[in-house]
Amino acid sequence: MTVSKLGRVTMLAMVAVLICFSYAAANEVINPAEDREIFHNNSNGTTTLIVDGQWHPTVKFDSGGNQVEGRVIMRYDLTSFQGIQFSQAIAHFHVWRVKFFKTLSIDTYYYEGSGTITTDDFNQGTDLLGTFVYDIPQGSEESYDPDEWIEYDVTDLINSRTGDHVYFNLRLSGEYPAFSGNVFDDGGTEHWIYISAVESNRLERPYLEISPPFVNKMKDRKVYNGRITLDGSGAYDPDSDIISYEWDLRCRGNSDLDISASGETVTIVNLRPGFYDATLTVTNDQGVSTTSSFVIFSGIGPQSDYDGDSDVDGADLASFAKEFGDNN
Repeated sequence: MTVSKLGRVTMLAMVAVLICFSYAAANEVINPAEDREIFHNNSNGTTTLIVDGQWHPTVKFDSGGNQVEGRVIMRYDLTSFQGIQFSQAIAHFHVWRVKFFKTLSIDTYYYEGSGTITTDDFNQGTDLLGTFVYDIPQGSEESYDPDEWIEYDVTDLINSRTGDHVYFNLRLSGEYPAFSGNVFDDGGTEHWIYISAVESNRLERPYLEISPPFVNKMKDRKVYNGRITLDGSGAYDPDSDIISYEWDLRCRGNSDLDISASGETVTIVNLRPGFYDATLTVTNDQGVSTTSSFVIFSGIGPQSDYDGDSDVDGADLASFAKEFGDNN
């Protein structure tokens, strides 16, 4: 069979697309369970939760008589990944249209919660992920489509979550009335930033992108007599093979007692007394790793018999404090 130069180029392009698609398929995309606008009237102090279903909820400021500020809250439900940690988690938000801005500056805050969005979420957010700044081209201040993505690596925050619902609060940088970094165009009294929503008819919906391998969050452990079994069998990767499980136990205050082991399930029989900062690192055949950290306490003899004399009394507390107090 003879293949023309154009045909070869086309085939190579198709192979490249297939490779890229195969690689991208390894990541999972989670859309918000809910995205809502919340407006706060700085004149009378009222806060209003706007009805759900807006295609493009707005981060806004009304510089007219009402002095209304608008924020966009997005909630992600991670119940189907309960107790799972990821190699990476990236949050993506799309800025579609801007009206009556010369320079826009948006802060994105992260926080955890337990349910649907309410007016209380207007002021929620303790972890500032970053600030997105964009200068509107001169002459386009009345209406302009930046078509830009706001993206943040939230791996550490997501992996340390304590519940199943995580939230993002997108708002104008700074506080009313001095929104630091924002420069409003005086051609209008309402200044809008349209954020694409999950209900949008456009492709640029917000999403949380999570990457395998997926690893169950390891729980802290207490053991006695120096024996512990560590089980990493809960780790999985839907698109690749897991090729290694590495366990690293570092004793606080005494590196001579550090222990390393390999295997999906390992049993350690010589764990000396102490506190250990432990990690399980799982790696797939693409070379991508996910780590779960936990703490192990190794005691002597029966539970709470820290001095090993076969009874539990005040001497055990003294023995515990002497051996571990300065190192923990």
